Amino acid sequence: MGSPDKAVLTPAGERFLKSLAKRMVTATRIRCDGHTASYPASPVNATALSIARARLVCQRLKRKSVAVELRLVPHNSRVPVASNGTEAGRSINRRVGVTIVHPVAVRSTSAKH
Repeated sequence: MGSPDKAVLTPAGERFLKSLAKRMVTATRIRCDGHTASYPASPVNATALSIARARLVCQRLKRKSVAVELRLVPHNSRVPVASNGTEAGRSINRRVGVTIVHPVAVRSTSAKH
């Protein structure tokens, strides 16, 4: 994600989504969890920003012919994975987590006699 007050994809993020979309052949549901960093000078609403980030990623996946149910989950800055005390940590905390649900394979339980 990279930008403090925006929902944008970096070139690396674009490449990752393209690669991910190719592997989602049997996906039935995608959950996109948007996160923000604790950025004291930010005038942007953290909830709105985390939703915008999650929506951007889910929409890009949907545009890549992934026909699935999408679910957006905002986390704001409540679940940091790095310290918000440095710009490097805040950069890591500006992210979207993607959970992909695939159907469970059903095995035959009938015994051969």
